[in-house]
Amino acid sequence: MTKIFYVLLFGMMILAFSSDYVLVRYSYYTAGEAIDHGIDAGIIKAGIVTDAQEGYVQLDERSLRQAVRSAFRDNMRMDDNLEKPFMHDTTFDLKLNYDSDNVPWIEVTFLTHVSFVIHGVEYPVYVHRKIAYESIYK
Repeated sequence: MTKIFYVLLFGMMILAFSSDYVLVRYSYYTAGEAIDHGIDAGIIKAGIVTDAQEGYVQLDERSLRQAVRSAFRDNMRMDDNLEKPFMHDTTFDLKLNYDSDNVPWIEVTFLTHVSFVIHGVEYPVYVHRKIAYESIYK
C-alpha cells in the first residue's frame, strides 16, 4: 500500500514540474514573439522621416516606448502592471541608442517570475532583444 502511495506522490510531482516546465517555455517563447511584434509596432508609430530621399529616419523615444509597451501588453494579454495570474514581479525596460552611423538600436529587456502549479516555486523568465533599425537604402 505504501509503495502505491509513493508512486502516486512521485507521479504527481513529476506532473507538476513538467507542467511548470511547459509553462515557462511557453512564456519565454510568447514573450519573445510579443517583444518582436511590439518593436515593429513601435517603429511604425514612432518613425520620423528626416530625409526621405536618403532613407534617414529618426525615432521618437517617448512614442516608441509607449507603442512597444502597449503592443507587448496586448499581445501577452496582460493587465496595466504587465502581470497575469501566473506572472508577477514583472519589469519591462526599453532603451534607444544611436550608433556612430546614426542607426537606431532598440534594446528591450523583459523579466518576470512564473508560478503555476506549485505556488511556492517561482521560475524567472528573462527575454532580451536588441535590434538595429536600418532605414538607409543605397
